[in-house]
Amino acid sequence: MNKFIVFLRGINVGGHHKILMADLRNLLNKNGYLNSKTYIQSGNIILDSHKNAKQISKHVKELIAKEYQFNIPVITISGEELLNCFSQNPFLNLENDIKKLHVTFLSDIPNKANVKNLDIPIYNNDQYNVKGKIIYLHTPDGFAKTKFNIVTFEKKLLVQATTRNWNTITKLVNLLNEK
Repeated sequence: MNKFIVFLRGINVGGHHKILMADLRNLLNKNGYLNSKTYIQSGNIILDSHKNAKQISKHVKELIAKEYQFNIPVITISGEELLNCFSQNPFLNLENDIKKLHVTFLSDIPNKANVKNLDIPIYNNDQYNVKGKIIYLHTPDGFAKTKFNIVTFEKKLLVQATTRNWNTITKLVNLLNEK
């Protein structure tokens, strides 16, 4: 049994795709997942499973479609991947304000040619760093002003994506480490 983090994109935003986290935990627990925990209402789940990340993403997506009648992107990473993400952020030494740090998780490792040709306009001092299925973002002038967004990354890298702020990453690491 391994720990995984499941990211749901686009739920409970502006009254759309509403899912109560307690109901979601119950749905997951009834369908073979263990120790399901959620963090805030935006679809961050930690759970235990014998399945692999791809199988979990597909199954959770199907469960949500059946239960709630909407289709949303679901990206799953292992607990180990989250811990590596947390310890390997290249921008941590550049920025004291964690509000300027974000991570975009990708559904798959993008094609190297697509990464090489990733040409996103840089606003002021924004930076990004692609490492496997993770894109680290540093937005010193604020995330609201950056040109780094999910749609651009998905279009250029040809994979699904979802972004979380560094505070959320930190909280998920803490939850992951709880006994």
